[in-house]
Amino acid sequence: MGVGGRRCGGRRTVHARGVGDGPIAARNALRGTANRVDLRIVPRVTFTDPEVASVGNTEAQAKKSGLKVRVGFARLADVEKAQIDGLVFGHVKCVADAKTGELLGCHIVSENAGDMIHEAVAMMAARTPVKVVAKTMHAYPTLSEMMRSALSAAFG
Repeated sequence: MGVGGRRCGGRRTVHARGVGDGPIAARNALRGTANRVDLRIVPRVTFTDPEVASVGNTEAQAKKSGLKVRVGFARLADVEKAQIDGLVFGHVKCVADAKTGELLGCHIVSENAGDMIHEAVAMMAARTPVKVVAKTMHAYPTLSEMMRSALSAAFG
């Protein structure tokens, strides 16, 4: 594993090594600190057609760790932007802690999933409750409406 992995711990994706590990590894080496990348919020994207993106835990992982979860699901075919563009296959699945309302994971299969996952990453980084973002306005018509719909299905 490269310097970033040794200095920050754990496995990494290309963007986590370059954007997250590099600066943290440099600070750790120069300042003698032991800061780490928050692995909860490292997005994963597979650039296929459609794209697949995720962050955090799956429903099964969250349940296995003993958490009670609420799950929200939204289908691409139900989003008007997808209908306009002729897209039919895809979805967003959000997994939230039933007690705290915190987003534990998000999984997207859709065109532009790699772009859409960042809303979930930001929510998880800030520990923003799902119901807060579920009530926010999302631009219409966009594929990002799937995120709001999935969040609303979990805690709307």
